[in-house]
Amino acid sequence: MRRRPTKTIVAASVGALMIFAVTVLASQVAVLMHEGATTRLVERIGDVYLDGLSAAVAPHLENGRTNELQKVLERMASYHDGVREVRLVIRAVGGEVLADLARDDAAKRSELPPAREEVSLTSTEDRGRLWVQRPLMIGGHAVAVLSAQLDVKPIRDERFAANMTSLVLNAALAVLLAAIGFFVMRRLLQPLRLLEAALVDAVDGDPRPIPLETVKETATRVDRLLVEYNRMAAASTERSQLQLLLAERLRSADLGRLAATIAHEVRNPLSGMLNAVDTARRFRDNPDAVAASLDLLERGLRAIARVVETTLSLHRPSTRHTAMKPVDFDDLERLLAPLAERRHTRLQWTADVGHDWAVDAAIVRQIVLNLAINALAAAGSGGVVTVSVARRGGRGLIRITDDGIGLKPEFTERLNTLDLAWVDTTERGIGLGVVVRAVASLDGRIVARGRTPGGTEIEVSLPLSKARRVAEEETSAS
Repeated sequence: MRRRPTKTIVAASVGALMIFAVTVLASQVAVLMHEGATTRLVERIGDVYLDGLSAAVAPHLENGRTNELQKVLERMASYHDGVREVRLVIRAVGGEVLADLARDDAAKRSELPPAREEVSLTSTEDRGRLWVQRPLMIGGHAVAVLSAQLDVKPIRDERFAANMTSLVLNAALAVLLAAIGFFVMRRLLQPLRLLEAALVDAVDGDPRPIPLETVKETATRVDRLLVEYNRMAAASTERSQLQLLLAERLRSADLGRLAATIAHEVRNPLSGMLNAVDTARRFRDNPDAVAASLDLLERGLRAIARVVETTLSLHRPSTRHTAMKPVDFDDLERLLAPLAERRHTRLQWTADVGHDWAVDAAIVRQIVLNLAINALAAAGSGGVVTVSVARRGGRGLIRITDDGIGLKPEFTERLNTLDLAWVDTTERGIGLGVVVRAVASLDGRIVARGRTPGGTEIEVSLPLSKARRVAEEETSAS
């Protein structure tokens, strides 16, 4: 099921939210600036009011008529077309109150600012009222301190109403701009939505080109990105086709190698079986020779049957094993002797096995046959091949030497490292690759080295300590 391409919608929403946030933030900054302007306006009003008060009371203070100051304050309080004062106080420099006029009880109860301080704006308990204060200077000397408590609530209410109106309008404008920004960004991101949907299909294993009817090579960067994606999708499709073709070729090659390996494994017992038939014909009057030939024929046929069974059950390997007996090594000698005779190669065979080896007999026969046949082929006419089998402690040792041309260094390295990935198309490569996998299946080791003046020595070491389990399986199966 295709997933809905929502990332571009999220991106457009984020952009719209950013526009809204910037607009709201700008509105808040404007409100703060207006608050600062209001404060400065009140300060100037207070300065102007104190200027008028100073002009009214200065002549009386200069002539020493302090008894007239109360009347002066009453006359000033009668005029309040502009800012309204709620309390006026004239004090001497030392703090003595010379005149005090309060319009209401709240103003009368409010605490006066310290007389020695020059106060620009000081809040009272009522947030709508502020104190303004400064000394009255005559002849360069302070003769009194003028204090006025002003009612600035109407100014603040008016400013608050203006701010709220501004905020509402800005909020509406922010929503409008955010909506416009969302649709504009969504339209601009439409190519990315196409790319996202195409990438989702590509992740699901179906890379399809994006239909681009109007996109040119010199279009915008996003359009060029879509063009490059189409090239990638085309390349991916082509690569998939090549992979299918390569897989088919590898399958054919694997089948060929499998057929060659099976032919190689079947050919080995066939040589001995043919030799057994020839022996039975020549010595038909000898019951012992005929019986030995029949036994050899039976074991050869069973070996071929095991090869066929293993091939048919490649993914279901059998868990039943047959222990390697001394007679099995004798059979191997009988199988290899005619081949050595036909190739005019001297075969020296020594088998000091002792009792049974509790390892899979079929795999051991496979190892010995492949190594010995390769050694006979390498030694050639007039050469010598030595096969020795012995038991050393808990391990079985199989040593095969020849005086041929020797193995290639890369073959020697792969044998010593048990390279399980080694598959060669040559006859010798097939046999040696089978040996590597067979030895590895028994947890064995291979040591291959060159001989002087020429030839190869290969020693296979198989652990027998773990083989009791094989013997027990054989006993329980029987």
